[in-house]
Amino acid sequence: MNARSIATKTAQGGLLLATRSGVVQFLQLGSSVLIARLILPQAYGALTVALAALGFATYVGDLGVATSFLPLATLDRRLFQTGALVALVLALTEAGGLIALAPVLAALLHGPSYSAEIIRLLALCLVFQAFRFGPTVSLNRDLSFGRAGALSLAETLILYTVQISLLAVGAGVWALVVGQLARSILGTALYIWKGGGLTVPAYLVPIGPVVRRAIPYQGPLVVASAGGLLLPIVLTSALTARGIGFWGWATVLATPISAVVTIVAGVTLPSLARLRANEPAAVARATQIMVRAAVIVPAAGAGILLGFSSPLVALVFGHRWHPALSAAEFNLIGVIPATLSVFLAAVLESHQRAKARVVGMFIAQIVGLAIVVPITQDFGVAGAAFVSAVAMPLIDVAVLGAMAHVDFRRAALNSVLAFTACAGVGFLLAQLSTNLPLLGACVTAAMAPVLFIIWCTDRMAVRAVLRYGVPLPPRVAAFLDGSAIS
Repeated sequence: MNARSIATKTAQGGLLLATRSGVVQFLQLGSSVLIARLILPQAYGALTVALAALGFATYVGDLGVATSFLPLATLDRRLFQTGALVALVLALTEAGGLIALAPVLAALLHGPSYSAEIIRLLALCLVFQAFRFGPTVSLNRDLSFGRAGALSLAETLILYTVQISLLAVGAGVWALVVGQLARSILGTALYIWKGGGLTVPAYLVPIGPVVRRAIPYQGPLVVASAGGLLLPIVLTSALTARGIGFWGWATVLATPISAVVTIVAGVTLPSLARLRANEPAAVARATQIMVRAAVIVPAAGAGILLGFSSPLVALVFGHRWHPALSAAEFNLIGVIPATLSVFLAAVLESHQRAKARVVGMFIAQIVGLAIVVPITQDFGVAGAAFVSAVAMPLIDVAVLGAMAHVDFRRAALNSVLAFTACAGVGFLLAQLSTNLPLLGACVTAAMAPVLFIIWCTDRMAVRAVLRYGVPLPPRVAAFLDGSAIS
């Protein structure tokens, strides 16, 4: 596979994933609006508590075995089945631990009495998802990003269909729990059906070397999830249960963008690994294009949402969430460093330097936990959001940039310019958004200037994505060839 075919698969797969993930996140945003109108901040806080506990176990996951298989030139079947066994055993252990410790975790996180029951039910998701180990690895190694995106879209449709149906009949927060269970069970069945079949777990090679090689790939996520679990605990000394609910909800505008970024970033590791094996001379330029193309669109999207944030919160979600407005805006600002962090991490992992990723995450978590309480005491929910969404990712990016030896200054500058320009456009149009129909019209009208800003800010990145990701007439393709990787 040469550089051009890898670039084509990467760009086309990335665009497919971005499109399908965008649809998923649009559905999630719609579901979040309904949830915000039907559930009080205190109940949202209970779900935040449960998801924080589940998040830690989810990120411990298979200790990075699946990710460690992606850069390998060949993958032995015996090694593959042993990896599936490791994933299943760890999932059973993590789920059992969460079920046993649910009351303790709920108490530590100051959640309502029913938080423990939510944690126990959500823990079952870990076991069901362990069976998608084989299909997930196979799809990523084959660069089948389009099929992976379709499966992700399908399981998300399952999630929101169940949640919205149960919310409509008054199930409250339990609708969200049952939706997560349905997504895990039916989503895993879809992955096995369409993703290459079930990989039968078996002990065929020594487990020790498999786990030792994998841990550096999962280490950063474990550190991040530990911080994600500790942060709500630490914040309980500075925020009430209602404040924790506001802090958890404040990610609602940024989450769709961040989720798309994380999914699309999944193409970076296997693509760069293949490129390094086949045409190492093209890796440096490909890395620059990937990082620049990856950050410019999320930055523009976050900027336009920041401009519209005030009418969005008031008219769409409801005035009860207005105290979390500043926190939501800080989460949107944090999209830029968070996106850079995700892609720089993928670059390091493609170089098989996963251990370096742990260092950046660990430093960011330590600094964040040290400063979050005093800043929250002074600035409330907004201060907590600034630390978790802006300060910690910035520290992570600084460390990763030094270790990855990637010059991301142009990408960072372009993203800040696009963010600022789009925020200005959004703010001006937001002044006309006095009701929901006008808000919808203004958001629609903003799309043309946003696309123009993206094009003007980083033409090279846009040309590369169009050249490799979209079937084009020969003359157009020739015009865009100035951004070719090889």
